[in-house]
Amino acid sequence: VFYPSMAHALSPKERTLVDTYVTRFPGDDTKVLFCETVEFATDPDTHTKKSSKKDKRVVAVTPYRLLVWGKSKLKKLSSDGNYFISDLKEIAGSGKKLILRFRGQQGKPPNIACITMGKVQNILKLATVIQERFRVITVGYPKSSVYRLANSDVSDLTTPFSPSKASGFSDVYRDWSDQRMSAVSSDVIMFIEDLFDANDTDLVLTEFPCISSRSELTADLVTFSHALKHNTYFKSLEIRGLEHKDLGFFVSNIVRRNRALTKIAVAKCVTEFTEFFGESLIRNETKHKLSLVVVTGCKWTPKGVTSLALALSQFPHGLSVLSLKDSNIPAAGMDEIVTSFRQNWGTSLTFEALDLSGNNLQGEIFGKFIKDIRAFGRLRRLAVSATNCQLGVVLPSLLLTTTITYLDLSHNKFEKQYEDTLVHFLDSVQNLSVIRLGGLNLNGEWLVGCLQAIFRNPNLANVSLDLSENGIGSKMIHEITGTFKAGQNVAHLDLSDNPLSQDFTVNLLKSLSSSMKWLGLNRSLRSADAVDESVVLSLAAFVASHVSLEYLGLRGGKDALGPNLARLFGALEQHPSLLTVDISHNLVGDEALSHLCYYLRLNHVLKYLKCDGNSLSVNAYQSIAECLESNHTLWGIDYPTVDIEVQKHQSRSFQETIYRIFSTLSERRPFGTEPSPVQNPFTMEQDWDTPSSPLAKKSSIPRELSIVAELLTDYSQTPLSPRTRSGNKGGAITPRSPRGLRDSSKTPRSNSTQDA
Repeated sequence: VFYPSMAHALSPKERTLVDTYVTRFPGDDTKVLFCETVEFATDPDTHTKKSSKKDKRVVAVTPYRLLVWGKSKLKKLSSDGNYFISDLKEIAGSGKKLILRFRGQQGKPPNIACITMGKVQNILKLATVIQERFRVITVGYPKSSVYRLANSDVSDLTTPFSPSKASGFSDVYRDWSDQRMSAVSSDVIMFIEDLFDANDTDLVLTEFPCISSRSELTADLVTFSHALKHNTYFKSLEIRGLEHKDLGFFVSNIVRRNRALTKIAVAKCVTEFTEFFGESLIRNETKHKLSLVVVTGCKWTPKGVTSLALALSQFPHGLSVLSLKDSNIPAAGMDEIVTSFRQNWGTSLTFEALDLSGNNLQGEIFGKFIKDIRAFGRLRRLAVSATNCQLGVVLPSLLLTTTITYLDLSHNKFEKQYEDTLVHFLDSVQNLSVIRLGGLNLNGEWLVGCLQAIFRNPNLANVSLDLSENGIGSKMIHEITGTFKAGQNVAHLDLSDNPLSQDFTVNLLKSLSSSMKWLGLNRSLRSADAVDESVVLSLAAFVASHVSLEYLGLRGGKDALGPNLARLFGALEQHPSLLTVDISHNLVGDEALSHLCYYLRLNHVLKYLKCDGNSLSVNAYQSIAECLESNHTLWGIDYPTVDIEVQKHQSRSFQETIYRIFSTLSERRPFGTEPSPVQNPFTMEQDWDTPSSPLAKKSSIPRELSIVAELLTDYSQTPLSPRTRSGNKGGAITPRSPRGLRDSSKTPRSNSTQDA
């Protein structure tokens, strides 16, 4: 589409050729904003010489490009010049001459377009069109990216300008789609604009319409990352459970330029983080504002770990949350990361939550870090699950902290000589509200000692205690269950994945505090209990007598309670506080579930029910659908993936019934809330909301820790460094120099550890 005033520049045939060429580009609003026959050159010196022969060219401006053609090139649908407007660096020249300088690609010299026209007003018109498009497609770009005006006849734009929604996202996204020749996704634009209309600044990439967690993206992820590099609307970026090789680049590319994001969370994604991520943190010239960095369950390359450590050692402000959970970083890499904490106390003293679970902390450096930070930090939540760390060394240091409220020590090996250390710690620690001791093989007398220490500690109240995967349930039954009678300070208890015997379960349920709010027995009740009703009857009595209970987890596994579980359902009818019940994978069958639906008709409290994996037919789910006509408070049911797979022969009617159920539920749950109204108290991430407060300054550093940091300044050049211990393979990296990452290949290799 041509502006009428530009149509005279070309013949009808030439206009058709220009239009055909321009529509090759994927910008969904591609049109010609300016078109004229001009004198053109790419060398300013040649352009100013009167004797030089100036070529006649056709110049056209589209929303994203400046295009130049000779007559012969136009007939072949190829161009003599193709410049991206967002790369504009300078507008120069004067009078009838306009010199445009564009950023060169990958370190190359600038691209220059020298244009001469017969009328000054046409020059000004061309300059104005380019200026207007530049400000539309570069919203949020820093001042260093704005072009310089060196033309005395061309002035800055003074007309009012309102960017598109979400800080001009759609225009910037279309520009990058045009540059990368990538299709523009209207679904992506609509999704972003819907978030803006809802005043939501949290961008959860997993919810994008063009992304599947088990397949490649239909939208170009790299293009999307370029569009977000300078976006100033979104404050957080969250990506969970995606499989895409470009995710690591996507996040790193955004971090390289963005100055608005305060939170980045990447969890359980099949991708790899390289040294580009650490380099991006270091070289963000716009001063990034990240105060929550969560990268869990992802792979890191060795150079990626080193660059991350280097970035943390130079972090420019406070960092509230750092989580590297389940990254499988080896001991040498974790030594580098923990050493960076000790090099940059101004940042690490601002840690409020630190999760290093699933990495190797076998060395001594982590123990030294905890010993140093114990009296000075603001650390509230610490997770070192499955790290092989020396807990016997760490626990005495933690005793001196008064700020930690969440502690995850699960799945570590306790040497025999340190068992008493754990008991002493639990007996003396202050302010802990969440204690995770799962998978420590706690049992027998050691378990009794730990429980007694927790129950008699006057500093502990409303405790969430995780004892899962400890082999509890067959030894010292009466001693252990009797100990729980004194557990009045425990409000949340997780005994999942323990082989609880019938006697243990019955006695335990009688011993638990009446103030219990959360009980998890998932995959812990045996199949034999399906025949003997005593366990189910004890569960029913427990639910009826514990009026503060909000969550009950009875998920089955290899063992299932079966149809007898129906005897529990009567206790749900008038329960005043129970919000979430998990009875999934218990093979209860249709008849038992019909009893549950009968009682739910009169229940006005329960919000979420998990019941998949119970050998339920379409009739059972029809009972649920009918139940929802009377029950108007239930707002969530887990999707019956297993039951649908089992009932393939009824797939059509099954799907129709499921659609009916979920259509009803979708109208009830408040927008933006999780399906389950009860948060798991043992989840590390539960309160990592997007920061809205001003950027935290670096903490003041006590003199003792300043000395530690000074001693570690040249850490990577000393024998303490993991790199130098291994013979300095790949070259040493000096933490003080951001260029160390790029120049490491040029660093002379040392022939000995001493030289390194």
